[in-house]
Amino acid sequence: MSATLNAQLIDAVEDGREADVERLLEAGASPDARKTVTLKAKVEMPKGLFGGGGGLEWKDDSADCESALVLAILHARVGVVRVLLENGASVDRVVERKIGYTSYFGEQKWKADEWKRMRWHWTTTFPSILAAALGCGGQAKNDYYGSKSDTPDVNGQLNISPRGGTVILNHPTKWDHACVAITLQPNVRIVRLLLAHGARVTDVELEGARTNPNQEFLNVLLSHQRNIITRQSPGTT
Repeated sequence: MSATLNAQLIDAVEDGREADVERLLEAGASPDARKTVTLKAKVEMPKGLFGGGGGLEWKDDSADCESALVLAILHARVGVVRVLLENGASVDRVVERKIGYTSYFGEQKWKADEWKRMRWHWTTTFPSILAAALGCGGQAKNDYYGSKSDTPDVNGQLNISPRGGTVILNHPTKWDHACVAITLQPNVRIVRLLLAHGARVTDVELEGARTNPNQEFLNVLLSHQRNIITRQSPGTT
């Protein structure tokens, strides 16, 4: 039941259906629900020592990807972000998701080694949910080759999972079968909401805000830090 509700919640978040998000949370969906992505592929199995075995076999593996809160942030759903936070969505966690391997040349089968070592080809991370909201500090790591690149890229684009609470990647052969490119547009109201619900500000977020042409982001972070220092200073009330 909860898995179904969580999948429905992810759908509602991506569509921006705020009333449905509230209804599903009241019904028992988790405010920290995550999108489930299942990768399926036709794999050529190796033959045994004496020539037995081999042939093609369907393999599948699942991974938890974007959370409801992260999706609401990436799609700039301010009202949905507010509802999730008011219902206890966590703001202090590393953001991580995986991107499935694609058979780039359209092969109808994968090698067994490809499935074993690189079925989840990329891992995208942000050091915090606040960093994701600001579009800073993100990295995309190729789990097979070990190479890394910044995300979002210089054009503000990053790759996320295809839409849906439960996604099935059925033997993907193209990059856009495994992920969708979006342009991240940081939202000051979302940043304020995250701070109001306990998001911590570190040097990563401050540096990201400094590079944003809209200096309101930096002003909001600095003001938040000053307020914390004032509340913690001896003799203040």
